[in-house]
Parts: sequence; structure tokens; C-alpha cells
Amino acid sequence: KWYLDSLPSPSPGVSIIEKSPDYVIHPNVPRRIFDGATEIGIDPYSLRFIVITRNPIDRALSEYVEWSLLRHREGHILSPFHHLVIGNDGEVRSDVPIINSSCYSFHLKIWLQVFRQNQFCFVNGDRFIVSPFDEVHKLELCLRLAHFFVEEHFAYNMKSHFFCFKTSKLVCMNKSKGRSHPQVPMEVERRLQLFFTPWEKELEMIVTGKYNVTSAI
Repeated sequence: KWYLDSLPSPSPGVSIIEKSPDYVIHPNVPRRIFDGATEIGIDPYSLRFIVITRNPIDRALSEYVEWSLLRHREGHILSPFHHLVIGNDGEVRSDVPIINSSCYSFHLKIWLQVFRQNQFCFVNGDRFIVSPFDEVHKLELCLRLAHFFVEEHFAYNMKSHFFCFKTSKLVCMNKSKGRSHPQVPMEVERRLQLFFTPWEKELEMIVTGKYNVTSAI
């Protein structure tokens, strides 16, 4: 209740969106949200969850770059990406957080034991980068919102190579987005692709509603 009280009170017909990217990877969060909503009289099945996914290798590299910058500020140097994610036996280390977080279906299956599949709205982050309007349009449909965005709301920034949001002024992503990724040896990339393939196939089943939740519990 304290958390909800810190949010603005919505006007009639207005929905509030709260963003906490790390929710999806913490196994206790789904049940806490369900119980918390029930406790204050909100139907937990009326909630909607937006899940943005990207190419799992690109996502892992982005988090690695973020880690590297944080460690650098602390006066430390992080080991090369491929040393962190590949073990001495040559296998991908699924226990490393930047790899584990990219196993989207592993985490989503826990959520699907608490919430229904139709409560999740999936956004393809790779497509969003090149065609934001199309992804936002689909998201509006999933959230059951009246269409607001039009193609003119998105303007391509030639300098950053990302789209910006355009209303009375141009709003672009901050400089922390679109950082260069380190080069990954081809063999390491091949191993990562093989590792993530079954997780990506399972994610596709979840996104398309073909995942059998009952048999998985």
C-alpha cells in the first residue's frame, strides 16, 4: 500500500504504468504483486505486464558494458566478456547474471504460474529500434488503450541512429543508450547462439500463447 500511495492518483479512464526492469528476474516478485494487489482490493488478473525482449546476446553485451562502466568508476577492471560467460570446460556459464537474465522464458515461466498468459504484452526490442510505431501500436492493442501514437511522433536521429519521440519538442534517449559493444570471438558467439536457441524457442511459444502452463507446473 505504501508503494501504491507513492504513485499519482489516476483520473477516471486513466491507467498508470510503473517501470521496474528487474522485476522479471526475481522469482518472489510475481507472488508478492499478486498478494499485494489482492490485499488492497485490486483484482490481480486485471493487471497487465509489459515485457521487452531483445536478441539475448545483445542484451547480455549491453549489461556487460554497464557492468564495466560501474566497475571502472570503482577503480576496477572487469574481465573480458568471453572470459566471464564461457567456463573452463568451454560451456556457457548459465549462472552468470548477464547470461541468466537473457534466458527470458526461464523467468517468465515462474510468472505464468501466478498470472495468466493474456496479461502479458510483449514488445520486440529489436524491432522497436527500427520501427517503433509498429511495436507501440501493437502494445496499445494489447493494453486495450485507445490509439494515441501516430508515425509522426517518431523522428529518426541521424546522429544517434535511434528514433526520438516528437511532440512540441524532440525527446531523445540519453547517451547511456546505444553504447558500442565489445567484439566477441566467433566461436564464443556460436556457443552463445546454441545455448540460447532452446530458450528462444520456448519464449516464442509463450509469446504466441502456445506454451502449456499447466503441464509445466
